[in-house]
Amino acid sequence: MKVKLFILAFYSILQTLFANDVIVKDFDGDNKLDKVYINHTSNTIIYLLSSCDYLEKQSLSFSKLSKDTKLIETKNGFKLESNIDNILYSSYFKFNKEHKNLELVGINRKIKSLNNEFENGESSYKFSTQELVAKWNYISKTTKEMVSMPTLKTKLILNKVHLDAFNDEFLIKFAEKISSIYKTEISKLD
Repeated sequence: MKVKLFILAFYSILQTLFANDVIVKDFDGDNKLDKVYINHTSNTIIYLLSSCDYLEKQSLSFSKLSKDTKLIETKNGFKLESNIDNILYSSYFKFNKEHKNLELVGINRKIKSLNNEFENGESSYKFSTQELVAKWNYISKTTKEMVSMPTLKTKLILNKVHLDAFNDEFLIKFAEKISSIYKTEISKLD
């Protein structure tokens, strides 16, 4: 019992020291600690799961993994917060028991323009419902002012992806699909 308490205390100290880069938690539900962390040298997300005998797995390499990229613990897993250009992506992962892997379950994408000179907004996608919900603002071609679009809810079919097949390329392709939907909706309004 004392050894377990020591190990938990040790991991808690490590987690505090590397709060944005490491999460130690039971992801796979077997009451054993697992680990996920950012490797800024290889630009990958590394993870070790007890249900996979702590075999080290990693994401695909990110081409734009900034130093402010964070891992944040969630109730059922973790989220990866990363900025690509002026867009904040929050990618949510949790353990998939069938595939014994960490799986992307949702994405939030947020573009913020402080001076309202650029189109901005927020969109979220859940793989379980295959629903995209978006709240966007755009610059009207006729009035040249920022206009809020009605909230958009639409189905979007995306293939499920595990962490070992995930990187910023997936997020960029996601953004391209969202932009296409966005432009179609603007053309109906303006």
